[in-house]
Amino acid sequence: MSEQTIERQQRSQALIDAAKHFKEACEIFQREADRLHEEQESIDAMSKKLDQVHFKSTVKLNVGGQHFTTSVHTLTKDPNSMLAAMFSGRFDMKPSEDGSFFIDRDGTHFRFILNFLRTGKLTLPEGATCTKELEEEAEFYQIQGLLDALRSAKLTVKVCPPDEPFRESTILTNVEYRKILKGWLPEVLVGEWRLLFRASRDGFAASAFHSKCDNKGPTITVVKSGANIFGGFTEKSWANYGGCKFLLQLIIIYTYTRMSLLTLSMLYLSFKPPFHAILERPQSLMLQKICRQSFRYITFGDEQTVHLTLSRELMTIYLLNSYANCCQAFLFSLVNPSALGAIKLSLITGKEGHGIYSNSNCGPVFGSGCDLYISSNANTISCTSRLGTTYHYPPRKQSSFLTGDHDFFVTDYEVFALKQ
Repeated sequence: MSEQTIERQQRSQALIDAAKHFKEACEIFQREADRLHEEQESIDAMSKKLDQVHFKSTVKLNVGGQHFTTSVHTLTKDPNSMLAAMFSGRFDMKPSEDGSFFIDRDGTHFRFILNFLRTGKLTLPEGATCTKELEEEAEFYQIQGLLDALRSAKLTVKVCPPDEPFRESTILTNVEYRKILKGWLPEVLVGEWRLLFRASRDGFAASAFHSKCDNKGPTITVVKSGANIFGGFTEKSWANYGGCKFLLQLIIIYTYTRMSLLTLSMLYLSFKPPFHAILERPQSLMLQKICRQSFRYITFGDEQTVHLTLSRELMTIYLLNSYANCCQAFLFSLVNPSALGAIKLSLITGKEGHGIYSNSNCGPVFGSGCDLYISSNANTISCTSRLGTTYHYPPRKQSSFLTGDHDFFVTDYEVFALKQ
């Protein structure tokens, strides 16, 4: 039998094997799709049950376009107030399509209303005073305790100067901290820093962060954990690489089922459009090159070596789509357990390629070693800070410098971007 005949038979057998593996892979995808469909039906059924509940313990409010999240307990603290009447259950109130209850009032001072109901105290940022507008809001909501506090103090509202940085922040209440933070920023970034996102207002889920903050250019993240205040700056945009989950699933299938390289190529070609939407161009071209070479590997390559090499290369593609190269990024601490005062924590030389990490499953992440990792639902799911991998920590201090512990929960966090 000639060599050409043998070679044709081998190629024919390879195609038969590839078709078999491709069918098996398709069956795996179909089973997974069926499972996800069943889960979605269960979620939909649960949602219908929840819709029958008159009020949840957590309530979302839309006050003149500004969103707040609070509890029924807080809203009904003053039994004689309009808010208590609204959420007492005596009235048939329906939320908007987004699940929030709309109140047609200016929301500028509503946070002071909520804070008063929560604590029973009139608390304002340092140096600030209450305006006539705040008194009018207290009268509208019929909160007598707040009216008494305003009138006894005889305060007038201070209008913030237009150039005051981060004036929308409820975390940076100390004006000096705002000035220090602005002084650390690159001089080329001139303009008004506007609030994009506040977890206590918009939700602590990672999806809420990405929906408000992705592709907004340079941003500043300010985090409050207990009494500690810290955060980070990046000149690069945050992004949502959740679509890369499909690529990661392909890697897992390839690694554990040891499908043939030809089958991997066929799978790539079958799902080519979504891949191109998911991957940045350099990594997409890299994957195409790997898949094209797989035809040659089948005949001439050592399958064991090629399998491990390709797995590593695919994982590299996945990771390259998550990190952003930053030259001006930094972390900072304004209030810390060491009482060290305000301090800027710069990038470690040579670590610029891991300045920030974007992923749909988590909030903002700085550094490759979780120098600062904000989880999804960071108020109930533990976050992490281990300085020293990508960002410096102060001399004679430890990697847990920001909070005094590597693991912590977030009280609230905000993200600011330059007004466009």
